[in-house]
Amino acid sequence: MQYYIIVIPFLVSLSALRLHAYSSKIFAKDTTIAHPETDLFLDYVGLYTPSEKIIHTSAIFPMPTYSCHFLPSSAAENIPSYFLSPEDIRKVVYNVIKLGNLTFNSYPGSLPVVQIITKLLVRQQIDFISKSQYITNDPEEIGRLAITNLFAVPQQEQIPFYIYKLLKIPFFHENETIELAQMPRHWAINSINNTTMEWHHPEESGCDLRLMTSCRDTPPIRTISKDTCLNQITERLPLSRYISFDS
Repeated sequence: MQYYIIVIPFLVSLSALRLHAYSSKIFAKDTTIAHPETDLFLDYVGLYTPSEKIIHTSAIFPMPTYSCHFLPSSAAENIPSYFLSPEDIRKVVYNVIKLGNLTFNSYPGSLPVVQIITKLLVRQQIDFISKSQYITNDPEEIGRLAITNLFAVPQQEQIPFYIYKLLKIPFFHENETIELAQMPRHWAINSINNTTMEWHHPEESGCDLRLMTSCRDTPPIRTISKDTCLNQITERLPLSRYISFDS
């Protein structure tokens, strides 16, 4: 018979050190950490900095009758035409990168930067200004389009988290085969201020932790305290005392 371990809330440490004595050497770039007692492996993915502020970019573009691009389909149905040039897109993208001090992880098959930036978009407002409200010398111009984009980005000088992907395999416990269950797919640790974050399904919010060092939606940041499973595991206490079993 196979059993599954349910850890609620999930906080796992791979060190025998006490909580207040974390060593920065435990969590480092490009490392894989193993927890022998549960055959749990944490594979380093990259750094992550929570998004804690909103920035905006605004632009006004003339709308001739022959142009239409880069609009939501619902808006495009109501506006005859619009065109945003590649140079305009580049300016928006790199303005967001500069204002948000954003960086990206290198990964084979990475998405274009413009698609990654789009995943940080919180809100987009598009306003059409009829040419009756201003003076123009272009007879083809039907109006102007004002686009305002709001993006979620990190604050400056934040301490990043180390992101690990959790890999688990069945292990033996009291002559039974046990497998950890109901655990996050990714786990983040900030050993400087003893805080942690968890992701169960990051892709649902458009967050690709392989590529992105910050996402639009950040999970709750929790302080690692002595009454958590993390502290119990680091002190080598019996797992059955803090874990329930489900057949």
